[in-house]
Amino acid sequence: MMRILSPFFVLFLFQTAIMAQTQPLCGTADEYVCIQNSAILQVDCTRTQWHPGSVILLTVPGIVNTDPNSAQFQEGVEQPPYWFEDNNGFITDNLGGVWGPATSIFTDQKGDRAIAFELQSGILSGAVQIFLNQISVCQFVSDGPGPVYLNVQFWTSSAHKTGFNFISKSMDHLLFSECQDYMGYAPLVEHGDLLTIVNPHPAAVLLSVDSQESVVMDPYQQIDIYGEGQLIQINSSAKLGLVLRSEQKDLNLVSIDSRDQKAYLLPHITNNPNSWMNNWKFATSSNVNIQSRVFGEQATQVPYESGLWSHEITTVAGQENTWMQLNTSKPSNGYFEFKRIDGIQGGAALNGLRLDGKPFGNYTLVLSHVASDVYHFWTGFTLTNPNDQKANVVLTGYRDDGSIFDSLSLSLETGRKIVEVIGQNLFQNYDGLSWIKIESDVPLAGIELFGGQNPAQTYLAGFLLTEETGRILSFPLLDTTPGYWSGLSLLNPGEEMVTGVLSFYDHSGLLIADHNLTLNSGEKKLILAPELSTQAVWNGDTCMGFVLIGDDDRQKLGGYRGIVGME
Repeated sequence: MMRILSPFFVLFLFQTAIMAQTQPLCGTADEYVCIQNSAILQVDCTRTQWHPGSVILLTVPGIVNTDPNSAQFQEGVEQPPYWFEDNNGFITDNLGGVWGPATSIFTDQKGDRAIAFELQSGILSGAVQIFLNQISVCQFVSDGPGPVYLNVQFWTSSAHKTGFNFISKSMDHLLFSECQDYMGYAPLVEHGDLLTIVNPHPAAVLLSVDSQESVVMDPYQQIDIYGEGQLIQINSSAKLGLVLRSEQKDLNLVSIDSRDQKAYLLPHITNNPNSWMNNWKFATSSNVNIQSRVFGEQATQVPYESGLWSHEITTVAGQENTWMQLNTSKPSNGYFEFKRIDGIQGGAALNGLRLDGKPFGNYTLVLSHVASDVYHFWTGFTLTNPNDQKANVVLTGYRDDGSIFDSLSLSLETGRKIVEVIGQNLFQNYDGLSWIKIESDVPLAGIELFGGQNPAQTYLAGFLLTEETGRILSFPLLDTTPGYWSGLSLLNPGEEMVTGVLSFYDHSGLLIADHNLTLNSGEKKLILAPELSTQAVWNGDTCMGFVLIGDDDRQKLGGYRGIVGME
């Protein structure tokens, strides 16, 4: 008995009713992502039964063939960017037919563009449901978003030739979409604010600014965006390093997370309205209500339209335990700033603690630097207990080499905040003290501050207390132009020795200098940024770091933590 394979075709759009309709293209440009889906096809086999040897052929668009065993791209057609993943899916039917695994029919430099499944046993007749299970296609991030289309050909094996039949179906399609994990709006509230963006990865990343077409950011490339009173959207395929620089009388620096957020904890609010102003500076693409509540006070709610805003937070003179939770009705992106308003310069910009459903704080916090130049600088911190039970706290001080300097204990009642300057009440004889580990039996939050000893020149810098470490740390902004200095610190708060490379780059991503470093447990090192460098990246074992930037005349000071989460 001679069997002839004769084709009849189904053209369909890859779809499902039970899985998400998009697959975001997250990752560096040379990485690929895959989307997996299943579909059910109704086939009428009343007139033509399917016997063993029948083949289902899946192809990407643009493929031409005359049999199920060979295929090629039609000359002159645009080739789609996606391909079938290896060891791809399986086929079943409602009549119990047994289908073989996927076999490659046509492969090019990207991967399989046509795959086939053969019916090995069973005869299909009448109304048949064909189940395409876990079919997976992939494409590179750099190829950008777009829909996924696939063609299906049914080549039936029978005792006589039945001719050619064509069926067309229209179904909702899946999309490779822009990455949403690193999309948000830049809080460039003040005219002239500078947002520096760095690609800290050794591979290119796609970046879209203000919803424009994505461009490729080369490895370690740095770009600057100046605030001009316009709402600017940032969207990238992988996490980038972002730092905002606002320079008026003092220098304010703060790292920016590109993702918008709805809930923040601000562990410190100044409580002298005659000398200080507190502001939450934020960007929102929607009309939002900001609800804020200073601990112990009634919540207030203020509506804002889409745009860039500075939300003033008011306190009463002498009010104690001034910290607050801030919520927005829709996601927004911002930072906290407090500054002098009594004619003396000085201010600091800090991140709010992003809650993201997490506890209000951390059990372990690290105050990563105590200034050794006590003639020009003081070091302080705040510690807040935003929880409903008393905190028992141990503070352990360390020297630069990681040896223990001293240890002390304190308790912090629920809702309470302490404000301390190193050397006044805690660690009074602190010569040689380098950093402090703060451990508590309930989560705490706080900030670290540095300031000038001259009362008339209270330049100020600070950042959140945290325990976050990373194998890759991005320091997106350094200033080594004449009149400015940039100091970078790396700290190993863990129990094991760490090694890695601290690399300094210029604006274009050109390597300026490499520092091969080893840090023992508890050890901290300070490195002065070399001339011409505008950014730095740590690659190695897990550690933490920060940057301080100041001017030679000691009029300005700003700082930010090394950005983690780049792995």
